[in-house]
Amino acid sequence: MKENLVSVVMPVYNCETHIKEAILSVLSQTYTQFELLICDNGSNDKTISIINSYLKDSRVKLFYCQKKGVSYARNKCLEQANGRYIAFLDSDDCWEPSKLQIQLQFMKKNNVVFCYSEYDYIDSDSKQSNTKKRNINEVTTYKALLKNNYIGTLTVVLDKKIIGPVLFSNIKHEDLVLWLLLLKKGIVAKGIKQILASYRITSQSLTANKFKAATWRYQIYRKAEGFTVLKSLYYFLFYAYNSVIRKKC
Repeated sequence: MKENLVSVVMPVYNCETHIKEAILSVLSQTYTQFELLICDNGSNDKTISIINSYLKDSRVKLFYCQKKGVSYARNKCLEQANGRYIAFLDSDDCWEPSKLQIQLQFMKKNNVVFCYSEYDYIDSDSKQSNTKKRNINEVTTYKALLKNNYIGTLTVVLDKKIIGPVLFSNIKHEDLVLWLLLLKKGIVAKGIKQILASYRITSQSLTANKFKAATWRYQIYRKAEGFTVLKSLYYFLFYAYNSVIRKKC
């Protein structure tokens, strides 16, 4: 484990349209001690050829995953990670240039092991969406996250030295499942009220498919957390309310 190295985890699948922008947003970071771990999940478009053009930078590494699913691709990268810190970026999203620098300074100064930030929304043409920025709480508790998952995976940085091994479950909304698991273990998650990343909304994105997302959220309450039907419905009502408010914004 390299003390000041950030291992950036990027799962990819048929993302030729936006992969270049995502990669460049990592390579242009003001904090340069990182490795970009990319795992392909069976792309059959120009994704791999685009990634290959960046492999001359020794910080960029490409892996392949035979099992379909973003959790498998992320876990493949995590198995290869050499850094003390773990960050996440999907292939259609992007970071602000100072993202890692701001978060690493914040984490070291305040002894934070789970850090996240605000983010905004962009469309397929990388133009800022009419949807407002994703507001966050500066400190996240387990119960608060059950009601409203405002932690964007694209903003998260974890200190693996303190937290220990990090792996995703093969379940929809696998990121939320992991955050809940860490919080149940007593890990304190702290946020930075500053936009450090951009989440892309497309016709295929999960944000655009509210019904499917709602179904997956209920299953997390019932199966991953093992709640009763009544308790699951209690937390699901908070989720539904927050989703309606976000849709109106």
